[in-house]
Amino acid sequence: MNPTATPTAPSLRARQAPSIHPVYVRLLCNTLRKRGLEVDALLAGAGLAPDALSEAAGPILFSQLLALLRLAVRQCPDPLLAIEWGRRIRANVHGNVGNAIFSSNTVRQALRTAEQLASLRCSGIGVTLREAGAFVRLELVPVVPLHGLDEFVSTVVAFTAIEVLRGLVGGGIGRVCIEYPFPSPAWAPERAAHCPCDARFDAPMLAARIPAELLEQELPTADAHAHALAMRQCQLDMRAGSAQLSERVAAWLAGHAGAYPTLDQVADHFCLSPRTLRRMLQQEGQQYQKILDQVRMDATRLLLTQSALSVDEIAAHAGYSDTSNFIRAFRRHHGQTPRQFRDAGAADSTAT
Repeated sequence: MNPTATPTAPSLRARQAPSIHPVYVRLLCNTLRKRGLEVDALLAGAGLAPDALSEAAGPILFSQLLALLRLAVRQCPDPLLAIEWGRRIRANVHGNVGNAIFSSNTVRQALRTAEQLASLRCSGIGVTLREAGAFVRLELVPVVPLHGLDEFVSTVVAFTAIEVLRGLVGGGIGRVCIEYPFPSPAWAPERAAHCPCDARFDAPMLAARIPAELLEQELPTADAHAHALAMRQCQLDMRAGSAQLSERVAAWLAGHAGAYPTLDQVADHFCLSPRTLRRMLQQEGQQYQKILDQVRMDATRLLLTQSALSVDEIAAHAGYSDTSNFIRAFRRHHGQTPRQFRDAGAADSTAT
C-alpha cells in the first residue's frame, strides 16, 4: 500500500472553465487597497460582487480575474504591482494542496504533488515538471489567452512559485533560475532586491529551472500521515468538481463516513428523484450501492494504514454493524483480511 498514491483523475477539472480560488483574488484586492484603489468599483467592473470573494462562494472564473486585472493595471500601471501581489501569496494560503506539497517526503515528491494538484487552486495555469539531465524545469503555462496581461500574470505566477520553492529548498533557492517569457522588464535592474533567484528573460515560456540534485533533499516538514490525509482530501475535491454525477456522489458520500446517507437522501441532495438518480448513474455505468461500497473501502484502507483504530472500530466507522460482514466485504475487494492489509502496509512502511 502506498499512502502517498496520487488522485486517479487529475484531469477532471480540465473539462470546466478555468478558475481560481477566491483567496488569491482577496489577496489581490488587499494589495490594490493598499495602493489606494477603489476595489469595490473594480470588482463591479469585472462583474464580481464583493461576496464572490468569500470561501463559500466557490471558485472565480479566470476570465473574471483577467477582467479585474485589466481594470487594476489601467489605474495602477506600476510594474511592481505584480511582484507585490505574488509575494503576498505565501505558502500557507494554498489549503489542502499546500498541505500535501509541504508534507511530502522530498522536494521531488513535493513538485510532483504540485504538478498533480495545482489545478484545484488555479486551473488557469498548467503546471508540468520535466526531469532531464542536471536540471529540472517546473513549467507554468497559461491555458487560456491572456490578452495583453502576459507579463503581469507571468510575474505574479513566478513570484508565487518562488515562495513555494523557497519553502521547499531553503538555502538552495539561490541556485534556482526563473525563466521569464518576456523581455527584461523595468524592475530587472533591481531584481535582486525583490527576488532571491537568478533570472533569465526572453525565455520560450515561464519556468523555474532547478538543480536536479535538490530533488532528493528531504523536507523538514515531511509527514507521511498528514500527506496521505491531504492527498485524500484533494482527491475528494477533484471528484466533487467532476462533470460526472457518479464522481460527485462519491465525493459527497465520503464526507459522511460513519453515517452514510441512503439513496433517497443522496437523490434529495442532488435535487433528483431516486429513479432519476439511478438512471443517470446507470448511464455512467455505475450503481449507487457499488459507489457506496467503494467509498467505504477507500475510507477503511486509509484508517487501516493511517490510524491506530481497531478493526472493530473501523468496521463501525464504515457503517458495518457486524465486524465479520466488514471482514468478508474487505476480503472480496482486496483478497486479504483488514489485519493482513494493515500488516502489509506496516511492512512496506518499514522497508522504505
